[in-house]
Parts: sequence; C-alpha cells; structure tokens
Amino acid sequence: VSLDNKESGFDAGADDYPIKPFNLKELSWRMRAWLRRSLGSFPLVVPASVERQEIRTRVCPQCDTAFDTTITVCPDDRSPLVEEVVEFLAGEPLSENYVISGVLGRSVMSTVFKVWHKTRRCVLALKLLDCSHLKDQSYVRRFEHEGALLKKLKHGNIINIHEFGVSSIGQPYIVMDFIEGKSLDRILKRTEKFSIQRFVQICKQICEGVGYAHSCGVIHRDLKPANILIEKRAQFEHVYIVDFGVAGTLVADEDASEQLRLTRSGEIFGTALYMSPEQCLGRRLDSRCDVYSLGCLMYEVLTGQPPFIGRNVLETLNKHINEAIVPLRQQRADVPEALEKIVHRTLEKDPQRRISSMNELVHLLEKL
Repeated sequence: VSLDNKESGFDAGADDYPIKPFNLKELSWRMRAWLRRSLGSFPLVVPASVERQEIRTRVCPQCDTAFDTTITVCPDDRSPLVEEVVEFLAGEPLSENYVISGVLGRSVMSTVFKVWHKTRRCVLALKLLDCSHLKDQSYVRRFEHEGALLKKLKHGNIINIHEFGVSSIGQPYIVMDFIEGKSLDRILKRTEKFSIQRFVQICKQICEGVGYAHSCGVIHRDLKPANILIEKRAQFEHVYIVDFGVAGTLVADEDASEQLRLTRSGEIFGTALYMSPEQCLGRRLDSRCDVYSLGCLMYEVLTGQPPFIGRNVLETLNKHINEAIVPLRQQRADVPEALEKIVHRTLEKDPQRRISSMNELVHLLEKL
C-alpha cells in the first residue's frame, strides 16, 4: 500500500493499521487524522465578546424543511410543524452588516439564514457552517471550497455569491442572492405530473448552468432535485443551481487525493439515488458523471420516482452499477419516443456510450 493511500485511509477513519516497519511520516499522518476527528467533538470556545443568539423557526418532522413561524402545517406533506430554536453566532463582520430574520434551510453541515443587509438595504441569503463542525477541518475545507468555486462561477443559472469570508470567531460564511422560489424536490412532492414543455424548459436551464461550470473546469457531483431552486417570473420559471460543496475540478491525477479528502465516505448517503456508476465505484470522474445525475433527475421529474431505488444505500449503488432501467415510456406513456431515447442515453452505464456533454444534451432537447 502506497503512503498516499495510507494517508487517505487515515483521513477516512482507519486507525488500526499496524505500522511495520516504523515510518515517522506515516505515524504523523495517523496522529494528525486522530486529532482532527477528536477535536471535532470538543465544544467551541467562543470569545466573551461574541453573544450567542437564537431565532425561532418551524420544521416539518417528515421532510425536515424549515418554515416561518407563521406557518403551522407543511404545505408539501400536510404534517404539523414542530417549533425549534436555532442558535447561531455572529462575529464581525456579520453582526456589523447583517440582521438575521429567518431560517431558509439547513443540512448536516450548515444553516442558511434569511438576512437584511444594513447598508445595501436588501434581502440576501447567508450560509453559515454550523459551530459543531468548526474544529473538523474536513468540513471547514469543504465549505471554503464551495465559496471559492462560487466566486469564480458567474452565470444566470448558478446562484450568485456576494461575499465569502471567515468571521471573527473563525466561522466561514457565504452570502448569496435570496431566491423567492422553491427547490425542485419540494415541487415534485406537490406536482402530480410535469408537462413535457415545462420539463424541457427546466432541464435546458440546468444543462446551461452546469455546462458553463464544466467549461470553467468544475463538475458539480451532487446534482439532485434538492439542489435546484426554481423562481417564478411571470409565465417563466427561472432555474438556479446551488450547493457546490462536493464539487470537483477537472484536474490531473495528483489533485485527486485532495478531492477525495473533501468528500468523506459518510457523505454518500444523501446522493446515492443520483450517483453515476463510476462515482459509485470510486473511479476518477469527469463531466459525464453530471450528465448521468441529471439523467436520474430527468427520469424522476417525468415519472415521479428516481430510476433506481434500493432497500438501502448499498443496494441502490449496486442497481446503478448493474441493473437496467425500466423503460421510461413504460412508466409514462405520453412521453415522446425521442425524449425517452435522450433520457436513456444520459443513463448509459458506460460513460463512453453516454451523451458526452451538457451542450449536446441542450441541442437534443431543443430539437424536441
């Protein structure tokens, strides 16, 4: 086993590997990995000058969506909402420039707040890494990675970033546009069937945004309905792609180990329904993995369910690798045959047989 592979193993959680013969560099990696995991469980030491603040929100116990306190029932699944108190810290410059007024969403890693910019006098979205993760460098680096990527991606279908930095207490933050819209996964819960025209209009915009990211050397690696925001504009629906936290770059092999360390093994569970076969197998990825993930999303938008659902994560991954999809028109008869062929080509197991790029996919959709 090479030293590089051992380092990646220690970062992922291995700690019982016998070190024979003795290797000082290998021992330092083992100690560093153990300390990084251990420190992540220690409480954050907050300066006395920084006040802990809290805000009330209501959360759906079924879908975990956060809502304003004026709403009592989840509009998606009709479940009664549970009131929760979200605690946060706001060191400088956040407390100086922003007033936090609500919770827009949350994940294992971070919380997104609705904020008012005091100087610009406008509503924005503030994404904060949760305090519990501030001493886990893998989370901090992943969050900083997302901010750095978003700063260089400027496209109408990618969420726009206004500010990216670290507060006085060492808490990374990203300030983004506030979108008056809903995520595609929430829309899917409330919509029985997408018309073909609406489907094409949304998918073309996703292709254009992701295709632009590819042209900048960035692959998203986590395309799914929850990461697509849709804002209504008169008779038009505008698409925004969000959450580049596990995005990778189209880079040489020497950078691959760094990307692997940003996406640890435990973080596969939220995206298994949309992972390409090569991603499931841990192989090196290129832009075609996003084509496959988008194919899973397209299949779900048209039929109401993803193409592969297992009883658990491993069974789902195995289906992506080995099982053939149920033909699209067998699930929904009114889908044009030409569209079925397009979706099937995005879901080819072999990347060489798959639609090669988002540009090609846009061209095929336009021909419909």
